[in-house]
Amino acid sequence: LTAISAPELLQMISMQKQSGILSIHSGQKWLKTYLCDGIVSQVIGYNLGDAFKLGHYLVSMGHLRSHDLDWFLSQHRSGQMKFGEELVQLGYLSKEDLEKAFLQQSTEMLYEMLRWNVGHFSFFRLSADAPEMQRAARLSLRLEPLLFEGIRRIDEWARIEQKIRPDMIPRQLNKERSIPSLNQLELATYSLVNGQNSVQTILQFSKHNAFEVSSALYKLLKDGLIEV
Repeated sequence: LTAISAPELLQMISMQKQSGILSIHSGQKWLKTYLCDGIVSQVIGYNLGDAFKLGHYLVSMGHLRSHDLDWFLSQHRSGQMKFGEELVQLGYLSKEDLEKAFLQQSTEMLYEMLRWNVGHFSFFRLSADAPEMQRAARLSLRLEPLLFEGIRRIDEWARIEQKIRPDMIPRQLNKERSIPSLNQLELATYSLVNGQNSVQTILQFSKHNAFEVSSALYKLLKDGLIEV
């Protein structure tokens, strides 16, 4: 990834309408992306952290409660029916809800991968009708808008990381005055700032992804509601 950046790599695959499996490793993190004619069919991530697991998105999107998720995970055994499919079969969510969660999860994993600037990749070219491609999901996720948003996020991350680090412990300011108009995400993030939780802990406790929470913390910092 030092020779060609992740955004450049995806842009090239998209423009050439390539089909196959793209594997990218960065340390212990690994992302495998199935592409058909330059369009993403499926994304599988390894060692990306709990915030990128399917259950996190099912909870954050309101399809599942946290304690229900914990119970299902304790009962679910690998090698049996896939976790999401089991939830659909048991009637806890619809197939459409599962597909939306998969799409959100896949999109966020790709956004995260675009930030990797150290690592290596391999691309195994396959025809669209190859067995491996036929077994893949059908997300139909186009790369052009994803790259546009991903690059915007990279720029935003650079600004955020100048002010906020995972080991910092933010605390609330100006408790005596009323809080200005905040959206739901900002209020939820503000409630996790108690002078004891580190930024990393807040990211773990929040139902939202790291970019959204970090952006909310950055805004709270700029508005003078917290300090780090």
